[in-house]
Amino acid sequence: TLGISVGYSRMFQPFNSEYYGINAPVDLINMDLSIWGLYIGMDFMCKNTGYDVYGYNEQITTLGMKFGPSIRIGNYRKWRCVISPFLGFIGYSIRDTSNNAIGARDDYGTKETHFLSGCKISAVYKYLMLGIHCSNREWGFSVGVDLPY
Repeated sequence: TLGISVGYSRMFQPFNSEYYGINAPVDLINMDLSIWGLYIGMDFMCKNTGYDVYGYNEQITTLGMKFGPSIRIGNYRKWRCVISPFLGFIGYSIRDTSNNAIGARDDYGTKETHFLSGCKISAVYKYLMLGIHCSNREWGFSVGVDLPY
C-alpha cells in the first residue's frame, strides 16, 4: 500500500537557543509517506533573518525527519487505521541564499538538534486519510490518501 499526506506541525517545545535574537520557525509544513510498511515523515519551514549578505538573504530553517514502521489495521473496503510509531530528529540551521557564506555573521550550518520520539495515527475511509501525530517536541495533523495495491 501507499499512503501520502500533507499537513501542519507545531513545536510546543521550541529550541533552546536563538540566532542573533531570531527564533527558528515553530509552525511547520508536514509531509509524510507510508510505503510497504515503512513510514517516512518530514517537517520543515524557512524564514529570512532580515540580515543582508551582499545582496543575498540570510535564512533560518527548521527541519525534522521521522522514520518508523507503518501498521495498517482493518480491511480495505471501508474503514481502517494506520499506526506509525517513529523516531527521528528536529533541528535548525542557518545559511544564505548564495550558499557561499561570504559575509556571514557566524558559522553557517546546524545550530541545534533534538531527538524525536512519537507516533502518527490515521483514520482511513476508503482512500481519504485523516491523521494526527505527536512527539516529545511537536504535534500536528494531516490529510492525504491511502491507496491499496
